[in-house]
Amino acid sequence: MVKYRFAALMLAILVVITGCQQYTGGGIIPLPPYFFDDTESEFDVSNATELENVLKEKGRVRLEANVTMTVDAASSENPFYFDDGRSYTIDLAGHKLSLSYPYSAEGSGQSAITVTNGSSLTINGVRDDNYDIEINESGNDPVSGGIAVMEGSSLTLNNVDYYSNHTGFFVDDVASSFTVNSSKIVVGGAYGVTTNAKDNLSDDLLIKLVDSEIDTSACATSAAVLFNVKGTLEITNCDITGGIQGVIVRGGTAKISGGSITSLSKTPVPDSSYYGYADTVPWGQGNGVAYAALVIGNAETENSVGNGGYSPETDVTVTEGTQIQLLNDENALDVFVSSIKTDAENKSKTILRTDDQNLINYIKDNKAWRGSYCYLQLVDGEEEQLYIPEGGLEEDGDSYTVYTPEGFLAWAKQDDILTKTTVLAYDIDLSELPATYSTSNWTPIGSKETPFTGVFDGNGYTIKGATIDSDNAGLFGEIGETGKVVNLNIEDVTLTGTSTAGGIAGVNNGTIENCVVSGKTIRGATQGGIAGTNKGMIRACVSFLAINGNGVGSPNGGIAGNSSGTIIGCINAGDISYSGYQGGIAGVSYGSIVACSNVGNLCNGQTSMGGIAGLGNSDKYQVCYWKPCDGVENGIGQDSGKNGDDIKAVDGSTVTWDSAMEAMNAALTENGIEYQYIENEDSATKDSLPLIIVAK
Repeated sequence: MVKYRFAALMLAILVVITGCQQYTGGGIIPLPPYFFDDTESEFDVSNATELENVLKEKGRVRLEANVTMTVDAASSENPFYFDDGRSYTIDLAGHKLSLSYPYSAEGSGQSAITVTNGSSLTINGVRDDNYDIEINESGNDPVSGGIAVMEGSSLTLNNVDYYSNHTGFFVDDVASSFTVNSSKIVVGGAYGVTTNAKDNLSDDLLIKLVDSEIDTSACATSAAVLFNVKGTLEITNCDITGGIQGVIVRGGTAKISGGSITSLSKTPVPDSSYYGYADTVPWGQGNGVAYAALVIGNAETENSVGNGGYSPETDVTVTEGTQIQLLNDENALDVFVSSIKTDAENKSKTILRTDDQNLINYIKDNKAWRGSYCYLQLVDGEEEQLYIPEGGLEEDGDSYTVYTPEGFLAWAKQDDILTKTTVLAYDIDLSELPATYSTSNWTPIGSKETPFTGVFDGNGYTIKGATIDSDNAGLFGEIGETGKVVNLNIEDVTLTGTSTAGGIAGVNNGTIENCVVSGKTIRGATQGGIAGTNKGMIRACVSFLAINGNGVGSPNGGIAGNSSGTIIGCINAGDISYSGYQGGIAGVSYGSIVACSNVGNLCNGQTSMGGIAGLGNSDKYQVCYWKPCDGVENGIGQDSGKNGDDIKAVDGSTVTWDSAMEAMNAALTENGIEYQYIENEDSATKDSLPLIIVAK
């Protein structure tokens, strides 16, 4: 028999062309697997018996016909149980290998093909959209794998169309590897490609998916790729589609570049929790996973912490151009980032790195993170910490940090918050709280007897959806002389105060700075968008609240209802109606008003109306501007001072917003205030709010 004729001919040609020396090692020239003899190779097989005999003897086969076999997955006698440390190659050559097996958890293996004990297997196909390998398990285990790679072994697929009616591939144990090149994997079970983190022995795995497709959408509760061990996952230019999750990375290092990751989740998320599975056993053995196209990190739950849960650190890089999308389920997320802290010494950290700023913004805007010790980082950029402790509240000496709505409610119940510093770490949406919490009766922090004298720093974040009904209605009932509330946004607030009402505080004796309030309704005897009564300092704040007075004589102001303190560099854009003293900045103010502007409308005032104040002393006012509205002729409705000319209406000709901005900025500088007005360039709001105020 003539062997290797084609290969020998090619080698001779190369010797002639290149002048290379001939092989002198003696014996048969070593050749790669593809150099089979086309007509007389001793590796060609056409039936199951030949395949079994030649594969075990020679280490590689090439199919000359379709082969169908039933194998005993629980037996080491399975011809596809490779455990002797050798290298094997199966060249499908355009033919189909069909394997079926009854699943059994007993015996040496539980997959149709098992590569273990340092062995390696390469499968070559032709990728013609007809299945090169089809594996069917006849039992009832939805997660049994068609092919398993274990104990330092490796599996490589080249140009293979693969189908399994249950899970496609298990990659398990130390130093195993799985590589997929230009292949298509279609799976009808729970996972397309999965690791098996039953304990911390599953380390140092390598999975490489290149120019391939993985589709598990036939199973509504499937994840196409699950990687939850120490090791490396590389996904390059692949299109991956899962039933609930496209890719889950809950450990190790992952690099995702190009292609798409898609979830077809159609199942509503219970209680808006983002989680699809209930946690009944420790992590790595079936605990909860978020509904998302891409899940990164480990979600902290009761059963995943301190109960045998395995939680390696997770570091994921997603390059720009990778399409991540979730279809059909508005309750789930495209990307979910989370992390857990198991105890003081054993902390799991999650890092998402990307060169796509849009992805970072998307995750932040949609609050797609949970757990603790989370980081988002732009490649070659600065790292931003996203850390959420258990319960959403953290105390550190003289300070609190609030992370979640639950944490915000827990913070309000602490005995010492009136004097401490508190910082928001994320947006707080009180409307997202479960039904067990009451969001219609927020109790304001601080009272006349025990005012808030600490510092509350909103850190630029937003508290949304509060409904407050009390004597002094506001997020804070009363702020003391040393109290400060800064850098806070309030949205969709509903306020009803029997005495005073204000978006930030019913009564302010301290400092409110750089805050923005918008909401649904506000009602009180004395009411203002920022504070009902102001005896302290309100600086660089904006109100969009629509204010409705409670009765004749009630002070209603865009920033404060009644002010004997200072209001400086503030803007009102909310309309003020009903009866009483009505002013764009203050209903009644015998304190200072400096460099403030009003663009809200005033109407129905039965006592006195003014573009800046309803009743006050203009000797204490300096360069304030207001937009004229019907029925309002004066900047101060009833003025006991003599400096009313410094309060001007913006008529668009004699006084413009540009000239108003220049004058107010000069006044801010003169008063040592580190804020300036700038033109509003947002096309959606600039007609109604021509100026905005920002820190220098």
